[in-house]
Amino acid sequence: MTRISFLETSLRSCVEEDPGPHRPPPAPQPAVRHPKSNSRVYHPVWRLFGEQDQWLQHMRSCAFEALPPEVQCPRYKVVDDLRTFLVVHLFSGRRRHGDFRSELTKNADESRWNVIVLSLDTAVSLEYGNLMTGTVSWETLTSLYLSGRVAATLSGPPRETFSEARFTEAPAGTTRWPRPLRSACRLYGLEGLSLQELRQCAVDSSFFLQCVWILCIHVTQGGLFVAEHPAMPVDSTRPSIWPSLSSSSYYSCLT
Repeated sequence: MTRISFLETSLRSCVEEDPGPHRPPPAPQPAVRHPKSNSRVYHPVWRLFGEQDQWLQHMRSCAFEALPPEVQCPRYKVVDDLRTFLVVHLFSGRRRHGDFRSELTKNADESRWNVIVLSLDTAVSLEYGNLMTGTVSWETLTSLYLSGRVAATLSGPPRETFSEARFTEAPAGTTRWPRPLRSACRLYGLEGLSLQELRQCAVDSSFFLQCVWILCIHVTQGGLFVAEHPAMPVDSTRPSIWPSLSSSSYYSCLT
């Protein structure tokens, strides 16, 4: 018996056997399972993020019936009859030759007025250019706007999560490629995004809403507001900041 057991073990070592599961696989379940009397019922959880398409549809149906009366352009200060205006350039990027600030300063030097331009961007200063809500820079800027000291604003909020480039097909063989994060109906983010993608959408959405708030301040306090953003997408289902609010009310503010 010992000899037979040894020979059987030797034969199993010579011939490789296919690996098998340590337990039998479960039987396939039917596609539809009817609840039983003791089954637990799961109700869907209502979320603002999940219902944003209905909220956006309601917002886009709103319109202004009347706008505040027109207000003169605010002056920061007047020194010896020299008008001084404060202009804020949000998300300005790095300083470069022939940029907005240099051209506006040149125009002011040739005219009978003075201008102070605040170029705010993390590319200019990580501390003073940080425009996230709750920072010292944003709180100080808010007080300037609410006190009616800002004459004009040029804004170009970050738009990497709005960009149509995300709808470009990935090259063959590419495994990592940016995917769309928004749509026209779900402007604040699609379902099923990763934590990093949700953070990207949250930052861009916050900056965009801050610019809309500044636009409202200019409507009431006076001054000029210019928004820099790519044109409307060819496909109406893709995201864009222009139709994000009620189109009639938004363009009425711009006018």
